[in-house]
Amino acid sequence: MTSVAIEETAREIEPGEKECSVVGRLAGRLWDSRLDYITTFCAADERVAYYRHPIATDKQIRERAMLCVNSRRQGLIVSLTRFVQFGPVPAELRRKYQANVLIDCTLMSNTVPGRPAVEAFREGIKTYESTGYPDEYKLHHQGGAIGYAGRDYKVDFQCKEIVQENQAFAWNPSITGWKSEDTMIATSKGPVLVSKPVLFPELKMEACGVEFSRPDILEL
Repeated sequence: MTSVAIEETAREIEPGEKECSVVGRLAGRLWDSRLDYITTFCAADERVAYYRHPIATDKQIRERAMLCVNSRRQGLIVSLTRFVQFGPVPAELRRKYQANVLIDCTLMSNTVPGRPAVEAFREGIKTYESTGYPDEYKLHHQGGAIGYAGRDYKVDFQCKEIVQENQAFAWNPSITGWKSEDTMIATSKGPVLVSKPVLFPELKMEACGVEFSRPDILEL
């Protein structure tokens, strides 16, 4: 339901609309579906690069927008992020976006029950390096376990937690101007995404032998 709410809201964005208006529509949709919103973010144009967690302002959207949400139902929380671009996405921006999604998929594919969460984190850092963005992970936390809090714990090099069977995770790696974020369940058979794209274009990707269906950038 959260995927539908955020993607319906994103599809309606028009040039000139205010960030705060977009968040208002998203909040209304969430309430209508009996979902509590914990956080709702929206950034337009250059603010996407300035802020990983952008509180919405009255800035008007010109070319692109990032929309993020943490929503709660019956106590449990999911996190996800979506992007909208007016017109074709420039090739360099698309390359960065796909690299960012690959990092996210690497983190998810290595989030395995019984293994330390830091192992997934380390694999994600390696993918930052291999895609040409070795220092971007230092600019924002990478996410971690999610459940009855926005993050039950955030994973870093000092994390001692072990991934549990059927434990939810929301990684959120970012490369300046982009962020990749969806919610998954760690199972012994592999990661199960609970916030797949519904109305957005689909980006098929493979990481560490696991196939993923992720949201692509919505071009309007």
